[in-house]
Amino acid sequence: MAITSGAILTRVNQITKRDVTDIDEILKEALVEISERTDCLKSSTTGTLSADTNTITEPSDLIDIDELYLDDELLNPITLAEWREGKINGYARWNNTIYVNPEPNTDKNYTLYYSKRHALSTTIEYGDEFQPAIVWLVAMKLYENYEIDEKALRAERKYERELAKISPDEAIGVSRQHSKSRIR
Repeated sequence: MAITSGAILTRVNQITKRDVTDIDEILKEALVEISERTDCLKSSTTGTLSADTNTITEPSDLIDIDELYLDDELLNPITLAEWREGKINGYARWNNTIYVNPEPNTDKNYTLYYSKRHALSTTIEYGDEFQPAIVWLVAMKLYENYEIDEKALRAERKYERELAKISPDEAIGVSRQHSKSRIR
């Protein structure tokens, strides 16, 4: 069953004892924040790295790279300095670009598995287990908007507890060998 913005609104109104009719902007912010905190949304993309080209443009929703393969070879992350030296095979990230060592002399297919940022939308991409965390974060933000600090702090604590309950195995989307969740 998918979580709906209407269900979030109903529960937030019950908690806050308000009759708010529109939480769209708060909900969008909350969904993005959760994706940036947990790395639970997964995605992948494929393409071709042309001969004598060593860069891949990052997907616009990329938060963190889980795995990058050139053909079937797994590349390891390296620093930009190591990439510039050209002595270590792997990939480095800088300025929304992925730099690959070594530069291929023939066309190579790549597959990028990554943690993604939630779309800035009220269409909820998370599974049901995220609903309590979403509700409490939206309630917290609503309390903050009304400058009800004590209740905002209580809602924040409940949000943090709910977020901590989410298991790494409950990541959403595509993952090759593992799903990774990291609560920062």
